[in-house]
Amino acid sequence: MMYPPCTSFDAVFVVFICFFVVLVAAQTSTSTPDLLNTRLFQKLEEDCLEFARQVEEAYEFNNRCDASILQTCDRSNHDECNTIFPNLTCQNKGHDLETLVCAEAGQCMTSGFDTSQSVIRLPPYVTLTEDGNPDPSNTEVIETICFTQQLDPWFQEKRDEDLEFYQGYGIDPPQMHYGDRNGVFRLYPARHSDICHEYDPTIRPWFVAGSSGPKNLVLVLDTSGSMARDCSTCLSSMQEAAKRVVNSLSVGDYVAIVTFNSDATLHADPETGFLYRATKSNKEQLVQAIDNLTAVGGTNFYDPLEMAFDALDRTIENEVAANCNSAILFLTDGRVSSGGDVGDTTGLSSEDVTLLREDAVLDLVQQRMANSTHKSQIHGALTNQVLFFSYSIDGADSELHEFPKRLACDATEVGVWSKVVRPDQIIDSLSSYYLLFSSGLADGKNSNFTTWVEPYKFASTQITGTTISSPVFDRSVDPPVFLGVVGIDLPMSAINRALGVSSEAGTNDLPTEEIFKAASFKCPALELSPCLMESFRMVSGEESMCERNNFTSCDLVRVTTTMCPHAMDYTAHPLVDAIHQGLPSDMDRLCCEIPPDICMEETSPTASPTASSSGSNTGNKNDTVAKNTDQQSKNDRNTNMIIWVTIAVLVPLVVLVLVVLWVMAIRRRRPSTMPRRRRPSTNAAPVPCVNAIPVLPQEEAAPESSLSLNATGDENVTGAENGRMTRRPQASTGASAKKELALSDTEG
Repeated sequence: MMYPPCTSFDAVFVVFICFFVVLVAAQTSTSTPDLLNTRLFQKLEEDCLEFARQVEEAYEFNNRCDASILQTCDRSNHDECNTIFPNLTCQNKGHDLETLVCAEAGQCMTSGFDTSQSVIRLPPYVTLTEDGNPDPSNTEVIETICFTQQLDPWFQEKRDEDLEFYQGYGIDPPQMHYGDRNGVFRLYPARHSDICHEYDPTIRPWFVAGSSGPKNLVLVLDTSGSMARDCSTCLSSMQEAAKRVVNSLSVGDYVAIVTFNSDATLHADPETGFLYRATKSNKEQLVQAIDNLTAVGGTNFYDPLEMAFDALDRTIENEVAANCNSAILFLTDGRVSSGGDVGDTTGLSSEDVTLLREDAVLDLVQQRMANSTHKSQIHGALTNQVLFFSYSIDGADSELHEFPKRLACDATEVGVWSKVVRPDQIIDSLSSYYLLFSSGLADGKNSNFTTWVEPYKFASTQITGTTISSPVFDRSVDPPVFLGVVGIDLPMSAINRALGVSSEAGTNDLPTEEIFKAASFKCPALELSPCLMESFRMVSGEESMCERNNFTSCDLVRVTTTMCPHAMDYTAHPLVDAIHQGLPSDMDRLCCEIPPDICMEETSPTASPTASSSGSNTGNKNDTVAKNTDQQSKNDRNTNMIIWVTIAVLVPLVVLVLVVLWVMAIRRRRPSTMPRRRRPSTNAAPVPCVNAIPVLPQEEAAPESSLSLNATGDENVTGAENGRMTRRPQASTGASAKKELALSDTEG
């Protein structure tokens, strides 16, 4: 079939269509907050993964254990409290990470940052010397301080590289940090803190979320009388441990608590009995319930464990749980004394009755673990696991440890038991469950894992914001060993400003909901072989292993970090000693005063935005811009509405006109299926009858004006007469005759 050639009308039509598509795409990209939100979040996710790879590269043996790295680390790192930053610069008033202390100190007072380096924070459980350095015997902490110092050049390059990007959103480049599993914390850019050595990154929501992913968690806690009678601090330590676990969860997690003595009590959603989503308000309710616990009564294992599995299964079956892995954390200090259907116990000793109750509990856990795992895989991913963690507090009766260990070893293949020797170890033991979850994040399928946490108050500034985090591993061994978590902070004020949301709106629903989705989106696939499980159990000691006779040291894998081989290369003073140099007050180190002329210019209603001397501010976050944000947002919304109304009216009209013109053009160019007869002129000769096709004899000469085509369409030249070419027609039959007829007919 022959198609008509393209005309100028085709080009015009294509231009109109392209213009319409570009207009809609441009309008959507500039007026839809969700897309803007996605682009900003995607950038932060990419940066977070790049950050994690930088830490892993710094940890590599040749970099971490290089003698020059360890030696240049001597007295070259700055502590958050005991130091003076050499390149401290003032930021513009009202920048994204303004501390509350500086904001309230005066009109021209603002926070100071040193963008040329990072700063170290040490947790409260790291012993310090008189000069503020960690104990020289703690080589693991010293090594972490030294190898992470290599990140400083990358921090500066990254800030300079991304400055223009964040300026486009009207926000400051975000602060970045790394928290090691040993508690060492490095923050960039450097800033002074008035709260010293109280920050533990391993219990923060961003750290736990980044090391374990979304999860369902049920805590089963013993509140029997022995928790207060046999151990004066056991109950209070358990309460602190439980609150730490709850507060470390993020919005991607679901949690409930079952407390038990002679009876069992479920602390979950009162209307549905489902696990709570770990939002701020729900966590506050659970923390309040934990504070109200008292120790009284006997010890019933059966009912609380059954209640825990019921709550977990109910939440999973109704698909309101995290579509990911689950865990039950069971803690007790005694042997079972009640609960469970053990039948007639007449004539049995108390020890025999106890054994019957323990067997009933063991059968329950074994059956329910299999059922819960099956339901989790049916309603979620086939890789979902339900793990069981059992903890027993050391006491006078050594037999109390036997049964909690059986629950972890005999009732399931994915259980871990730990003995808590001292009450103060309950906190660390109960909150270390995430280390087993982290093993799934090292797999290649989860190598790009990132997660977000619900907006919270940053520890050093009390600014509300969110954090994206990603785990870090030593990938030189198989399986990779978990090292820590990197994080990037973004204040909610910056998100709102980037989205054009009014400053009075606070934490708006759109970014918060997007954070909820991002926190629940990715689930690590746990592949826990028996050998890997034994390796994790061995971390708590050989007595925690379930099958130590069936494994050799060659079968077990390393799940903890190793130190550099040459201890003499470690410095004893990785931190700058500024304590004895006469430090100024906390206020003088934390805040700095903007020169009066610049301060007045920034706070003036007519002043234009200016950047700080450090070049780290975008200049459009001063008081004038903050006051005009709401009006600008309204103007943008009005403009967007006008554009969309115009498009809604004009597009149907334009499309209708274009379709009509297109159809008309097609009809004009379409070839006719029937021969068209031209009306004969008045002077023309009569049209001969065409009912028969005349065939001239072969020997008769054709008139000079006659022209015929042969079967191939070629003219038949017969000779020349009177100096002119003459053509003799051939006999035409069939298709040739029809061609001749059509030709003679259309030519008149």
